[in-house]
Amino acid sequence: MEFWFRQFSNQGFTQDLVYKGDSTTENFSVFRMLWNVYNHGTVKASYKGVDGSWHTVTDLNDLAHGRWHHVVYTKNAVESAYYLDGELIYTKVDTVDAETNSLPIIVGDTAVNTDFDELRIYDQALTAKEVTQRYNTYPISFFSNFEDNNGGFSSTYDWQWGIYSWGGTCTSPTPPATAHTGQNMWGTILNGCYNNLGNNHGYDTCVNANTADDSVLSFTVSLARMEKATLSWWEWYDVNSPYDWAEVYVNNDVVWQHCAGSYTPPSAWEYQAVDLTAYAGKTITIKFHMMASASVARSGWYLDDLMVHGKARKAIITPIIHLLLD
Repeated sequence: MEFWFRQFSNQGFTQDLVYKGDSTTENFSVFRMLWNVYNHGTVKASYKGVDGSWHTVTDLNDLAHGRWHHVVYTKNAVESAYYLDGELIYTKVDTVDAETNSLPIIVGDTAVNTDFDELRIYDQALTAKEVTQRYNTYPISFFSNFEDNNGGFSSTYDWQWGIYSWGGTCTSPTPPATAHTGQNMWGTILNGCYNNLGNNHGYDTCVNANTADDSVLSFTVSLARMEKATLSWWEWYDVNSPYDWAEVYVNNDVVWQHCAGSYTPPSAWEYQAVDLTAYAGKTITIKFHMMASASVARSGWYLDDLMVHGKARKAIITPIIHLLLD
């Protein structure tokens, strides 16, 4: 059995990810423990044997929030095994057969703030090589939480990378309390308000009249192996909307905008995603453009935990059940 999941926040209780059965008869179960000092949100996998006992494979695994993780749980005649993100985490001798039942497979009924995709059930236990092949079928072309470095990005005007430390004053700012994860991030001025550059041409029509004077954050990534791809990031967006606005470009095409509408101050980091499938197979340049008026400035536009991920061109193994959980 395999699936992908992405969780966005810590939870103070156990969360069932995927299972078949109930508390008295459980064919298999993959669940995430409560988040505390001991468990660290550990993902565990188990089955109930015909001997009435629970058989569990686990290890401490502190998984990053906001990004997709790949889980595989296998059971054959002699052992059970558990894999995370293509790597064998734990295996044990398990010769006891699992209980069988006619109950449905349940996905995520107690997993709060969690996404699931690509659930597959097989009639054989995948080998370690096959698990690696499956994991590489859905490659992550790029991921950075910007802690160790700036992600290889280039920037102009207001964009800055580093440790976030709010200390500025401006018009009713609503800055984030911290980075989304860690300390470092990209932002339009990390310790104060963005500048009144007067480069907001086109805000009233949402058609950028002059991209040359924008504050631009850019990077290049290859989608050569992809047939499907997605750009995702976490953002804190506090600007003088609609006069100040923002766009995302891919190879000079506008694929996403913050434009028009009245201003609503943020209260939390928000997740954003853009479908890049139209660019699959290509090398692309992604640019974040920020445009500001010449008058009011607020806290700014901050980015963290940015990822480009997708589906590779060739599937390796055929499951007996395949659920796309879009």
